[in-house]
Amino acid sequence: MAVNIFELKVGAEVIPMQWGSLAMKLFTDYKRITIIQFFELLENYSRGQYTVSDIFLFIKCAAEAGSGCTKVFKDTEIAEWFDEIGGMSGIVKNSGQISEFFAYVIGNTIVDVTPTDMPGEAETTDEEKKT
Repeated sequence: MAVNIFELKVGAEVIPMQWGSLAMKLFTDYKRITIIQFFELLENYSRGQYTVSDIFLFIKCAAEAGSGCTKVFKDTEIAEWFDEIGGMSGIVKNSGQISEFFAYVIGNTIVDVTPTDMPGEAETTDEEKKT
């Protein structure tokens, strides 16, 4: 399955951003967190609990993955993009490209997994309960 590209429009420049397995790997490597901690962080973002550093890191990882990891972006570049497209006001107002970007990230991250899909967590059938 191909991963969709999010186009971050900064002035006349378009930065291709890709969120998928590579971006998640970069993110968890940069933060030195597990995948479970990543999902907890993503859940916190959906509740409005985030840091500017994490927002920058999401953007950085998606941009680096979008470049095929041929580019490494600095915080100064990320900050310029962020400010150019509305900065924190877009986050506070839940509008604009940053909000659209996080909807894209969540849409490309959330998987349909239930507890019964996890090893050792399968439901027991009535027949199995009788034995």
